[in-house]
Amino acid sequence: MFLKWSRKRDLLDIPNERSSHTVPVPRGAGLVIAIVCLAGYGLAGVFLNVPFLLMFLVAGAVIALTGWADDLYSIPRILRVSVQGICGLLLIYSIGYFDAVSFGTREMTLSFWVFGIAVTFCWFVWVVNAFNFMDGIDGIAAGTGLAASIVWLIFGYIFNAPGIMIYAGLCGGACLGFLFFNWQPAKAFMGDVGSSFLGFSFAALPLMALSQSEADRENILLFAAATVWPFIFDTLFTFFRRIPALGINVWKPHRSHIYQIMVDSGMSHSKVALIYAASCLITGLTVLGFMIVQKPLIFVSVTIMGSLSMVLITFYLRCKRPHST
Repeated sequence: MFLKWSRKRDLLDIPNERSSHTVPVPRGAGLVIAIVCLAGYGLAGVFLNVPFLLMFLVAGAVIALTGWADDLYSIPRILRVSVQGICGLLLIYSIGYFDAVSFGTREMTLSFWVFGIAVTFCWFVWVVNAFNFMDGIDGIAAGTGLAASIVWLIFGYIFNAPGIMIYAGLCGGACLGFLFFNWQPAKAFMGDVGSSFLGFSFAALPLMALSQSEADRENILLFAAATVWPFIFDTLFTFFRRIPALGINVWKPHRSHIYQIMVDSGMSHSKVALIYAASCLITGLTVLGFMIVQKPLIFVSVTIMGSLSMVLITFYLRCKRPHST
């Protein structure tokens, strides 16, 4: 229905020098993902008597509408980030924030005190934008969203968090359905409305887990990072790699992310999307497994996420190497 509507209104993504597609494709179809997740979560709270957070619903709707406005009118980035920051602060005020991280045992726990608010705020804004930065090839954002949703679904089941389990199921189902239209060659793009909403979902789910799950609070931040670590690492690696280049605006659109370089070297969109989705499953499920058996989490997290980071850097270096004639 959305594709038919968008074509009538000429809501198309026209290829340019940074594009990975060559023909106009309907954009903004991620609005469907946001509608499914928000409507389903609201209905579950009303009719299934599961824990329900109104601010989660409101913040998700605001971020989705901001992304939709950007798809239609290309609003300034500073305005988008400001709206995201306000939503993050409202969630922190109404739900809570990361106040500690464990280094193995309760006796080896680092307390953030009030600095936890700043840590949580930076986490929220970065993850929301990370999905926006990474939604540049067919299937990568929806595939990663599906993988992360599976991990959060299991988390909700294991740690008795029905609200998280239902939302993760909705989000994963929406991403799976979207992949039928977004897998290479894509028939629809999710646009900023979809990518920023998925970023919101995986930035806000750990905040929900602080109050609605039986998991140890000090382990949730590391677990949340593990579920989307390939996106976090790719964006951080690219951001800091571009800083030394004089005159470069690190926020300006470009084609220097690891996944973009992999595609430019000849790898297919589907292969790169599968690599990122599988990486999310590996890191997320591994860290979740150690949470379940209550083993020291910090060492596992650093090892598994560090190893994956080295794999992505290896892909980057090999794909950057000039091809022989």
